Amino acid sequence: MLPPSLQLTILVGVLSWLVGTGTTWYVTASYKDAHWQAIVLSQQNEANQRALAAARMAETEARGRQLYARELELKHADALDETKRVRAANVALAERLGGLRDPGRKAPCRCPVSPATAPANLPEPSGTSSQLSDEAAEFLLEFAAAADDAATYAATCREWSESLMTPIGNSDRPSSQNHAVSFP
Repeated sequence: MLPPSLQLTILVGVLSWLVGTGTTWYVTASYKDAHWQAIVLSQQNEANQRALAAARMAETEARGRQLYARELELKHADALDETKRVRAANVALAERLGGLRDPGRKAPCRCPVSPATAPANLPEPSGTSSQLSDEAAEFLLEFAAAADDAATYAATCREWSESLMTPIGNSDRPSSQNHAVSFP
């Protein structure tokens, strides 16, 4: 058996070692936790700053797209007004000229037919008039106006789709003046 002073020394040594080890473990664990928490916090701050910058950029982009969409809507409305004006001018011109004509209309055939074989109920040929009926003229003018409206809409859609491929801040954005439908 060990003498009591040696036992006490060993007991104090073991207790000191346990207390020192526990304290050291706690201090180093606290330091490591604080260190890694600081790293994670700095990464979170950096991620938050990047997200905020991206949100600001997206908001600016959306605002620019809205302004550009409004600009295109106004240009489209102006183009539709121009189409209506051109249609009214075409109608007035057709009325002033006495209607629309078919320049490709052929003269009726003047084949010699013996009077015995010719049917009696056929009307006499009306000559070589290429005048279109009022209904046909109105249909053609309406159809031309609808085609002009469709062309204007297609040009507006094309410009909008091209603008989606280009960031708002880029000066290479297509101009609606390049694709506008012009009328003589």
